[in-house]
This record gives sequence, C-alpha cells and structure tokens, in this order.
Amino acid sequence: MKHSLQRDDSLSISFLAWSPDDRKLLSCGSGNSVRMWDTTSGAVLRDFFVHTNSVSACAWFPDGKRFVSGGLDKVVYMVDVEGDNEERRMWRTGRVNDLALTSDGKKLIVANTDKKILIIEVDDKDGAEDLEQGGCECIQETEQFTSLFLADDDDHVIINVSALSDNPSEIHMWNLSTKKLIHRYIGHSQRRFVLRSCLGGAGQSFVLGGSEDGNVYIWKRSTGKLLEVLQGHGSLVNCVAWCPTNARLIASAR
Repeated sequence: MKHSLQRDDSLSISFLAWSPDDRKLLSCGSGNSVRMWDTTSGAVLRDFFVHTNSVSACAWFPDGKRFVSGGLDKVVYMVDVEGDNEERRMWRTGRVNDLALTSDGKKLIVANTDKKILIIEVDDKDGAEDLEQGGCECIQETEQFTSLFLADDDDHVIINVSALSDNPSEIHMWNLSTKKLIHRYIGHSQRRFVLRSCLGGAGQSFVLGGSEDGNVYIWKRSTGKLLEVLQGHGSLVNCVAWCPTNARLIASAR
C-alpha cells in the first residue's frame, strides 16, 4: 500500500475520482466539501466548500483543471482547481445521485432523485442556470435509480434501478441520442443499498454488476442475456470495476 488517505473527521467517503494525469484524487461523501489529494505524497491539497449538503459524486474535465460535483443541495458546480474563484458555473438540477462528463467535456450527464437523466451542454459562461423545470435534454425514467455509468462512446448509459415491493431488480441501458431504453439486465438483487455497475471487456461488450445477495453478475450487453454469476463475497457487493488494460480482469468490493 502506497498511501492511506484518511480524513481528520468522522465524515464518510462514498465517491472517488482520479484526475486525468493520475496525480490528484477527489473524494466526497457525507460532508459538504470535495477534498483534493496529492497521490504522490498523500497530502491534502485543498478542500472545496461549494456545497451546503452531502456531495454525491464528482468528475474531472479532460484538461484536469476543472471538475464538476453534485449533491443533495440540488446543485451541480463547475469548480476551477487552480483559480482563486473556485465556483465558475452552477446548474440547479434537483438532488443528484450521480453524474458523468463526456470524454470531450462538452456534455454533463446527471442522474437525479426525480427519476431523470439530464443531458446538459457545458459552456464557458459564468453564473447559474436553473434546470429543475426544463431547459436541457432529459430522459424520464419510471423507476428510482441510484447510479449512472457512461459508456466510452458517450452515447449510452447504464443505471441501477432500485426494486420496489416484489418487482425484479433491473439495470437499464439508455441511448442518450434517441432517448430510448435499449436493454434491461435482470437477475441480481437491489432493494436497500446503492449499487454501481459498469461496462467492460473487449469493446465494452459486457455489463458487470454487484448484488445484495453477495454475487457478481455478468450480462451480454447487446442482448441482455445473463452469462455468469460469480460467487466470492459473503454479503453485499455494491461496487465493481472492469480492468481497462486486461479484459479478463475484474474487481468487486463491498
């Protein structure tokens, strides 16, 4: 282990984001700040106190000079990590569950608690923009969902849907351009906790997800067919990742 990055308070961390050059790491969670770490030394570089409530997720721009963060205060902020004026841009989006930036940094994808996926055009303007009542492209889901993963093609997302009553748990894949639901992936269990799924394998041709039954599930992306159920955890698996350089390697955690 190279470093153990620990907060000096009791606040939990629920989201991490590496900078494009791997030299910095953002962390956020139950507190109202986003903390930036130096990955070489393990030192805290800066705390950004732009939110007024817990911060759900954050993502770097490709230039590594800015990031976006969203939380329970219903706001997504664009933050300049180098300037004195931290807050450059803000969007009122509703309570944020998760977010992502396209690879060119020109679109911001936000998943909120109103069962909406917002597709926001990012510009260099300063100031605030209220999108809670419209003003951007939107996909309306019918179910509550907890997380979002953006595909490498910047045109598809998968979201984890929380099952209610006796309904089956599902992962949905949406096409952002057509606003159509492409596939449903079924077989796992999600009722109480936040689960995060991902795409991976050659050409991101597989969907990988954890489950509250302690297993890891793999589906074929193009058909929705369940291919494999991997055992190994004794309880909840809430986070998975597919290695970007070795298509045979995956990781899971609880």
